[in-house]
Amino acid sequence: MANSYTQLGFVKQADGENIGTWGDVLNEQLIDLLDDAIGGYVEISVASGNVTLAFADGTADNNGRHAVIKFTGSPGTTRTITFPNKQKTYYINNGSDSSVICTAGSGGATVTIPTSKKTIIYVDGSDEIHDMFSSPSLSDSSVTNAMLAGSIADSKLSTISTAGKVDIGALEIDGATDIGANLADADLIIVDDGAGGTERKAAMSRVATYVQGGISGDITISSGTAAIGSGVIVNADINSSAAIAMSKTAFSAGTGVTLSTNTLNVDAAQTGITSITNTSLVVGRDADNDIDFATDNNIIFRAGGQDQIVLKDGVLEPVTDDDVALGTTGSKRFTNLFLSGSVNAPGGADIGGNLNINGVFEIDVASGDPTIIFDTQGADKFHIAVDDSDSDNFVIKSGGTVGSGNGLKLDSSGNLTVTGEVQMTTLDIGGTNVTSTATELNIMDGDTSASATTLLDADRVVTNDAGTMKQVALSDLKTYLSSAGFSTEDPTALAIALG
Repeated sequence: MANSYTQLGFVKQADGENIGTWGDVLNEQLIDLLDDAIGGYVEISVASGNVTLAFADGTADNNGRHAVIKFTGSPGTTRTITFPNKQKTYYINNGSDSSVICTAGSGGATVTIPTSKKTIIYVDGSDEIHDMFSSPSLSDSSVTNAMLAGSIADSKLSTISTAGKVDIGALEIDGATDIGANLADADLIIVDDGAGGTERKAAMSRVATYVQGGISGDITISSGTAAIGSGVIVNADINSSAAIAMSKTAFSAGTGVTLSTNTLNVDAAQTGITSITNTSLVVGRDADNDIDFATDNNIIFRAGGQDQIVLKDGVLEPVTDDDVALGTTGSKRFTNLFLSGSVNAPGGADIGGNLNINGVFEIDVASGDPTIIFDTQGADKFHIAVDDSDSDNFVIKSGGTVGSGNGLKLDSSGNLTVTGEVQMTTLDIGGTNVTSTATELNIMDGDTSASATTLLDADRVVTNDAGTMKQVALSDLKTYLSSAGFSTEDPTALAIALG
């Protein structure tokens, strides 16, 4: 027969087996294993993960056979230790920084050992582990004074029924059960009478008398309501340096307002305040920069320590004449200006863009000549003006003083005077275009030049027909001369007729 093994893996010698070698087998597979199982010590790190303890029949140094096991390492989380499902007792020291869960397989019973704790566990061989100290008990009178080397912690005591065994200074009354009702005058409390070590019972009515007549310091009411009779607290009772916190008043913050200690603050971002009115209202960051509503029907805007602009009923004006600019000469300009009334600019107006006027453009000066000046690249080129010193003549001229130099003048009678030449493509007089050329008009002006030509009946001369200038054919002139008794062949008569 071959060797067999116990449930702890110890070898069992069969009859006739291991002749000549039994000593080695006995030492390595029995004695060494018994030594580990009874008094063996091993340290097992749980830093890297869960651990399954090793156990094999007849094999020494298996960590699952040692009697005392210490878990080490710093996993930072709970680890699970799987023990061999063999009937065995273990002494466990959890030296790791986390709890370990001891299990023997699929059984429901496991043991959790917190960090730095020691205990004794046993495996029942049916996949379950039990804690030997989970439900310790002592029989009556099993612990005597002689057995106690020191004191018993308060947490280990339950009920003490013998009078005089606990000093009042060490007494802690069980707070688990409330009396179930408000305190009454007849209710009793325990007091140390005169702090002399004599404990007595006192009625709550005595406490009320003491509170009403003996308290001179601060009073703190954690909950409920404290009623103060009318006129009990007067101004003289409140220290001048004392402050009443906003939380102790009836003030309610509401939307946009914050109560903080002794201060009522208006929140920076406002969505709930709909009206703020006061006859002395001033809004701003300081006395140098604010909006002043204190003057009736006036809103004064203040900047730089000076009143700048005032909004009155129907008027927005600077506080000081010629002091506030609307925009700047640089890049800070307004985009558009819309006006339905007049613009009065005694100091002048400099317009860098287009000026569109849908109405009357009026220039009114107290004295001198109202003038529109056209400049090109800073040079004075052209004037349109009224010459106030010369019968209010309307003048258009190139540069210089109005009333001198070349130009065009229209007087109050409608007469047009041009100093210089008039050049035009078409001259219209009374609705009729003048078709004569300049050369033809110069001939009418007394030009002395002459040209030789043969006169024909169809040729025409100009005559004044009762105030109307007309062209007359030479044939009509011959007829007139004949009727007047002149011979049309007489050169003298023809000369007289032609003038």
